[in-house]
Amino acid sequence: EKAADRATDISMGYWPGIQNKERVLVEQGKEIEAIALVEKFLSLSPQNVDARRDLIQLLYRTNSLQRAVDLAQDGSRMNPRDASWQTMIGTLHLQKKDLVRATAAFDAAFVIQPEIEQLLNSVNQRFNGDKKDWEGALKLLRANAKLVAVSPKAQILLAVALVNSGLQRV
Repeated sequence: EKAADRATDISMGYWPGIQNKERVLVEQGKEIEAIALVEKFLSLSPQNVDARRDLIQLLYRTNSLQRAVDLAQDGSRMNPRDASWQTMIGTLHLQKKDLVRATAAFDAAFVIQPEIEQLLNSVNQRFNGDKKDWEGALKLLRANAKLVAVSPKAQILLAVALVNSGLQRV
């Protein structure tokens, strides 16, 4: 256990320097070098959440979306109670135009953290794409009436879903 504590101390001590070097490389337009630098650091310190998030952002910027998804999924496995990983996975899948996986990730974030922002993400996701899932959005909103009651945004989404599903005419 002491070795793990030392590794964490070293990781946290070196990270600010790595992060500064990463920023300089990005400013110079050397994203590939920045990715290699952060990947190397992360391989030595896989529990460093900030490094993982930075690497995901770099991969996103360079359109290496599947690698970014894989890293976010690793982050989710390491931190299963942190909904932000699932939200990140959903956002990356949206970028890849994989609406089914994006919806599943946003729904997983809501299960982990059943709060209004995650609910809104899940509902909005059902409005994306060519085929809108008005009924799925309605079901989710009705099942979480207490959250909807305190959120004007959720109430607007409920009205939109009601009108578009044909259950209420304006």
